[in-house]
Amino acid sequence: MQIKLRDDWFILSNSAESVEDVFSQVNGLIEDENLYIERVFVDGVEIHEDIRGYLLLRLSEIKKVEFIFISRRGHMMQRLIDTVNYLSSALPEVEALSSQIYNKMTDKTWSKISHLFEGIQFILKVYEAFTEMDNLNVYRQEYEVHLQVLIKEIRNIEIALSNSDYTLLADLIKYEIFPALTQLKDISLKIVEVEGVEK
Repeated sequence: MQIKLRDDWFILSNSAESVEDVFSQVNGLIEDENLYIERVFVDGVEIHEDIRGYLLLRLSEIKKVEFIFISRRGHMMQRLIDTVNYLSSALPEVEALSSQIYNKMTDKTWSKISHLFEGIQFILKVYEAFTEMDNLNVYRQEYEVHLQVLIKEIRNIEIALSNSDYTLLADLIKYEIFPALTQLKDISLKIVEVEGVEK
């Protein structure tokens, strides 16, 4: 099988040993050159699952494997762009959610609350990656202030939900969560604009 790592192509046998060889080289690039795997294509198809397992299961069929890498900084910038894009589409929904809760809790409203929690989890994961980037320290404190608001208000939302206090729930989303998410979007956008995007 042909293997592409960065700009170099290699030809290896279709064996488990070759797969381990490839991952040894990939891990070396990740550690030595501060890279992330951005995408992997096997015979032209992008793979999103366990790459090693995928290769081992299909050893006899595979002709070409292409690893595409991105710098840690590029990866972080992409995560921030994803945050801006997510929040750009989610904020109108979050804003409308409080009105829906004030009016009546429905299955659709519960689903939107669940999506809100998933979105907040995504933002917290972006922050974890953010902390690895020393050059972004200047923005970290401002970002953390709004994250702390989210974390605090999630606890308050849990209390409101356990007490079936939907007015408090709507108030928390409208007056605490929505403004914090808006600020996180603005900060993320500012970082992307100031720092730029690279591969």
